[in-house]
Amino acid sequence: MSAPDALLEAVRALRYLEAARVPDPLLLLYHPPARTNPFQALLYGEAWAAGVAPVPVADLAEAAAIADVARGRARVALHLHWLAGVTERAATAEEAAAHARAFLDDLDRLRGAGCAIAWTVHNVLPHDARFVDAAVAVRRGVVERAVLVHVLGPSTADEVAPWFPIPAERLAVIPHPSYAGVYPDATARAAARFALGLWPDELVFLAFGAIRPYKGIPELLAAWRATRAVAGPARRLVVAGRPTPGPGTDALLAELDVAPGVVALTRRIPPESVGEIFRAADVAVLSHRAALNSGVLLLALTFGLPVVAPRIPATADLLDERVARLYDPADPDGLAGALVRAPALLADGAAARAREIAAAHEPRAISRRFVDELRRRMAGAG
Repeated sequence: MSAPDALLEAVRALRYLEAARVPDPLLLLYHPPARTNPFQALLYGEAWAAGVAPVPVADLAEAAAIADVARGRARVALHLHWLAGVTERAATAEEAAAHARAFLDDLDRLRGAGCAIAWTVHNVLPHDARFVDAAVAVRRGVVERAVLVHVLGPSTADEVAPWFPIPAERLAVIPHPSYAGVYPDATARAAARFALGLWPDELVFLAFGAIRPYKGIPELLAAWRATRAVAGPARRLVVAGRPTPGPGTDALLAELDVAPGVVALTRRIPPESVGEIFRAADVAVLSHRAALNSGVLLLALTFGLPVVAPRIPATADLLDERVARLYDPADPDGLAGALVRAPALLADGAAARAREIAAAHEPRAISRRFVDELRRRMAGAG
């Protein structure tokens, strides 16, 4: 959204809140907007009902212009999400440090204009970060300036503490919402399997999401080969997601195309196809080398899939043996062993347990919690 479009959207939102006679109107500017990730839409799903108008902004200059227009008409908060773009687009460490300082200076100007700052912590640091010192400086600075630091899991504060401690008075633990109602889910299992070239008697594992180095797809392929001769039902592995260009990507894609028993859907998956792919699967596989949070995990649970995943806080906080086979990511044979143990999940009520966990992360309830907590923290900050 360009600056004039964002400003127009904000003015329309202000007028709507005024027409609705909202007693304490709040413009919730969010940055950066995620065009293909439904997370923000889910988190803000109940915002309007609470007198809060979410407006995407492409940069902090847009936020400052909107805050100026809103002065005297509504309170304003800037909700930050992924911060990698602040430093990782730089060419040198010096440039990254300069970008970090400029970003924090812009936040100070926004705060001086009465705009509250909030942040959702999606990652410890940017994936494959090149400028760690600058990235840490940005995160420490944001925490110092925020009235609310939103984390998605109870272990997050401990995990990030070596890089940026979060004071308890600014911390709010509100979990990742499920994806209930986001993707079309009308395809029957048999039709989904037929469409993907899968047979009805196969045990189908699914690795879903953007193909990036930290997702551990090479390790998954190695584990897959190691388990091909294991007795039991015929097995297939579906790898579905758009590759991220980078070193080794072309070789990995070529390997996926010829790997025995692998269906490689290495492209952008349109929203209307997501439900079909999950309906065709039996078990979701997360082979992440490291992760603070995982939307794919909630997506799998939403569709009732049990999970094979590394035993890290993001999974251990959420899953149990009824719905998952967790493995030690430091064990070179851990993922292969979990794949071998996974078929037992199909007879243990794992699908019902997956849906039970997803139901506890109902998006509207989580949205209400987030909006209520943001309002409370803003009131407490004066």
